Amino acid sequence: MNKKIGIGIVGCGIIAKRHIQSCLLLSEMCEIKAVSDLSLEKAEECATLAGEGTAVYTDYREMLKRDDIQVISLCTPPFFHKEPAIAAFEHGKHVLCEKPLAPSLQDCDEMIAAAKANNCKLATVFQLRFIQDIQKIKRILSSDLMGPIVYAQMSGNYWRGSKYYEVPWRGNFKSECGGVTMNHSIHTLDLFLWLMDTPLASVQAEMETLNHDIEVEDLSMAMFRFENGAVAQASCSLNTVKEGHTMSFSSNNHYVSYPYSVHAVKQSEQGGAALDADEVAKMEELAAAVVPELDLPKPNHADSYYDLFQAILQNKEPLVSGAEGRKTIEAITGIYKSATLGERVRFPITPDDPWYTAEGILANVKKSVRGG
Repeated sequence: MNKKIGIGIVGCGIIAKRHIQSCLLLSEMCEIKAVSDLSLEKAEECATLAGEGTAVYTDYREMLKRDDIQVISLCTPPFFHKEPAIAAFEHGKHVLCEKPLAPSLQDCDEMIAAAKANNCKLATVFQLRFIQDIQKIKRILSSDLMGPIVYAQMSGNYWRGSKYYEVPWRGNFKSECGGVTMNHSIHTLDLFLWLMDTPLASVQAEMETLNHDIEVEDLSMAMFRFENGAVAQASCSLNTVKEGHTMSFSSNNHYVSYPYSVHAVKQSEQGGAALDADEVAKMEELAAAVVPELDLPKPNHADSYYDLFQAILQNKEPLVSGAEGRKTIEAITGIYKSATLGERVRFPITPDDPWYTAEGILANVKKSVRGG
């Protein structure tokens, strides 16, 4: 790369600082040219972190006029992704958007369409996809050795105290656009759906607010069915004292999980499970072939930037494209709809469905009385 890619950051909260750190790790490829936030103080703080010469704006629309910026990083709250993204595309800028991509499928589709119309790239930040152990699991699951998945399960476990919800836009559906499912365990859900690599057929779900004085859910549990016949459980909790992600995938004879582990069985004479050491060795051999593209501390956002840069240079879709981000939003929308209506919801969720729009979700979704 002969010329560094210019970066402009919109939104200067906590997550923006992680973006700045990641861009600095890729300083040979990119340079932060400007930052923007409604709060001048926050913008100046981020500009100082980004380095000397970083311009400061309180109106992102002015920043978009700069010719030396090719990529806009959206670090704004979830409700304010679509407007700046579309404005960026109209100025010919590529966009790296923090999760969730948008609060509704309609917003996702409008962002994806605007990117395509302006020949720009849209990438979603799901940085956990680039962890080496996740890449190992992906390789194994994609192999003929593993075979079709029969059963899978995931847990996205987080903990947040009351101070977390002192930030005004958190804790309600209008601005946070959801609770643990949309804003925390979305990382685990994205990994899970990507690793399953087959379209969703339906979901039956429940959600509750058990331990926080907020309007959005702090717990959701879902049973997914996939078009290939696989069945999966998914749980998302904001009440788990020990945080972490867990996933497991089973075919007829093979098993792989995160944290990374593999297992294989063959039928014993009594019809039970006996260790198949030969198959385990084959799985480990597949995993050993995975080499990370970037030798950097994980997890961070540098991989997301690097992937977008390669997509721009090679004129291809990013690994975590807007379409990929949309898949996770559709799954979450299905969870919210099912948990609210108390019935199984089938995919896809189409534009004639009230749950397709942000307004429809806000009008219909189950809200906790604890947040009133």
